[in-house]
Amino acid sequence: MLGGAGVGKTALTQQFLTSEYMAAQNTSFDDSIEYTIPVMLDGQDLIVDLIDLPYSGADAWTSYEVDAYIVVYSITDRRSFRKAVEFLTEITASAPKGSNCVILVANKTDLERSRVINRQEGKSVAELHNAKYTEVSAILNHKVDDLLVGVLKRILHAPLRQASPQGPPQTPSQPVPQRRGSRTELIDRQDSGTAACCGSKGGGRKSLSLRKMFMKSGVLQGLFKSKSCENLFNP
Repeated sequence: MLGGAGVGKTALTQQFLTSEYMAAQNTSFDDSIEYTIPVMLDGQDLIVDLIDLPYSGADAWTSYEVDAYIVVYSITDRRSFRKAVEFLTEITASAPKGSNCVILVANKTDLERSRVINRQEGKSVAELHNAKYTEVSAILNHKVDDLLVGVLKRILHAPLRQASPQGPPQTPSQPVPQRRGSRTELIDRQDSGTAACCGSKGGGRKSLSLRKMFMKSGVLQGLFKSKSCENLFNP
């Protein structure tokens, strides 16, 4: 997960963990804390690890080999949008086309009256960088479930992953807390700086069905039909 300071990366991570996030809670986790969520998606058991690491430099995220990038900006902050564009440009330049799924996330839709970046502007940037686009509110937990399911669907249906079912080896050049077994990793950094991203593999642990997420987001109806950059479920 990539984004400038204050865009809501930590709030989004909290929502991936629980639906009980409150605005009054702290905006960052303690150093080096790992959270794990067992899920079942398309008949596969996955382990989602959300890892919060201390911020260690503006380009630290490039040290991680990942399957997906979630690039976040605030619709109320033009500077955060420019930072998101910088991240997209770097990702496009450094990664082979189609090697990673990239999703541009416009956060803080609960502050619509203070919006300075309109939806079309965000969509245009996403399309330019071959990324998907969605708008969410981490505070209200609006469309956050859709985002998580969409990320996992796109990782599992990525062309390179289909060609190699085991997926690319996860070999981060920096130490990352590890658990036994296969997993999907969402690595987050403190909201004071940059956060880096997601990898995925199959697993064998007891799983938690995402059926409720699917029903809530309408994924079970018309899956993969739309080609819009706003349809996260279209591979």
